[in-house]
Amino acid sequence: MPTITTRTLLIVDDEPEIRASLTAYLSGEGFEIKAAADGREMADILAAHSVDLVLLDLGLKNESGLDLLKTSLADTGIPVVILTGKSDPIERVVGLELGADDYIVKPFLQRELLARINAVLRRAAPRRITLSDSTEPRDDRRQVRVNNWNLDMHLRQVETVDGTRIELTGTEFDMLAALASNVGKAMSRDQLSTAVLRREWAPSDRSVDIHIHNLRKKLSEGHDDNNTIATVRNYGYVLAGEVH
Repeated sequence: MPTITTRTLLIVDDEPEIRASLTAYLSGEGFEIKAAADGREMADILAAHSVDLVLLDLGLKNESGLDLLKTSLADTGIPVVILTGKSDPIERVVGLELGADDYIVKPFLQRELLARINAVLRRAAPRRITLSDSTEPRDDRRQVRVNNWNLDMHLRQVETVDGTRIELTGTEFDMLAALASNVGKAMSRDQLSTAVLRREWAPSDRSVDIHIHNLRKKLSEGHDDNNTIATVRNYGYVLAGEVH
């Protein structure tokens, strides 16, 4: 019988009621839950335990959730879903720019949060995926070269042709994989949101744009190529390159 690995979630929220409520619900869904009220407790848990995903409240009373994201979580490689209030659209944008994989706005339905968590964990999993939602035959090649980058669909890694690793979040990799599977074909924001974020796109949702912005920045570091991912005005994006 195959072994079932329990995923560990870390909840960082300074409100005891929210920590208790989310712990009860998510543990009932099969997760192991760790909870922290502040950055110090978060750091202690991360040092002592292997964590698969962090739920990070941006509205902490005595410190900035954004600072924790930038200073304590950015280099861990742990996926982050940020929890934010309706009145904080700028914080949502900044959180995504700092590397968060997704966000959910308070108050939220617990089932929606569960769906977001599972979607992010799927994107972070080290397995090959095919994201094209077209009817074309899928490309099962392990290695795909796009312009000056090599995508390993199994290991979910991107390297330059000289072997330099480009560190991408799970969401960023899936955005690139989706565009690579449709190279030369424009993908709408709704298609990218559905394929990668597992939700319908809304005009007020800038998640796709921010992940593309971060992806462009990482791909262009050390190169003079800022046009690999081109914007299709009022529609979406296209990978303007060649797949080898």
